[in-house]
Amino acid sequence: MDTPPNKQTSYALEIGVAVGYGVLFCGMIVACTALSMIFLRKPVAAQTVGIANLPPLTPSPHVSAAVLDQAPKLLDENFDDDRNDWIDASAWGGTGSSREDVHDGKLFFASLQTNSGLPYVLATCKPCGSLNQPYFLAADIATDRTTDQAYGIVFHKGGNPGSFYAFMIDEETKNYYVLAADNWMLRTSGESDLIQSYPASNTLGIYVQEDRVEFYINQKIVDSYQETGNSFETGAIGFCVDGPGFTMIADNLHIYEMAGQ
Repeated sequence: MDTPPNKQTSYALEIGVAVGYGVLFCGMIVACTALSMIFLRKPVAAQTVGIANLPPLTPSPHVSAAVLDQAPKLLDENFDDDRNDWIDASAWGGTGSSREDVHDGKLFFASLQTNSGLPYVLATCKPCGSLNQPYFLAADIATDRTTDQAYGIVFHKGGNPGSFYAFMIDEETKNYYVLAADNWMLRTSGESDLIQSYPASNTLGIYVQEDRVEFYINQKIVDSYQETGNSFETGAIGFCVDGPGFTMIADNLHIYEMAGQ
């Protein structure tokens, strides 16, 4: 007679129960440790960052209403007539590159350029020559229609038609640009909600002192630029239109003497 095989004892259930108790015990230890760390640790003081420790959003302005009230004016142009003889200073091809006209107390200036490589034109006047001292210039500038072309102020203009700096705005994108025209290189730029869209006008301003220029839009400083070794106090000032299709309208051009201010 065959001998039946011996019955195999199963320990699977007992092993599973033991492992479960082990896991539960370890979990309780971890939880207790975490709670003790939360309730027994030393509180950390809140870190407060003072406003004085934050980087400035804009440069410190040299110009304010109080300063201008005391500053003598070098030029006070309200465009009542054309006694200051505003002309096209671009000289790209003689006559026909722009249209400039003074009437109704404003300067109307537009580019008629068909050369896409040189679309901009400049306007300047007889008293707008080299000032050779610190100054602040401000002018109200508008357009006759909405445009995506830039326009603004020219400064530090030399005898060469392509030697000048320009502070211009684009009212559609609300961007401003500072360019050196000798290589049309961007010096500084940004975006500002201070720029108002057509039909509103924008007051653009520049404060010039030796190798430093501050840029203002609607009485607020937005940027500054410094170029060591350059003197922005020299050269003529005026206006710039960076393309055809619209007319720039300027009014209330004032230049203040800022030496000693």
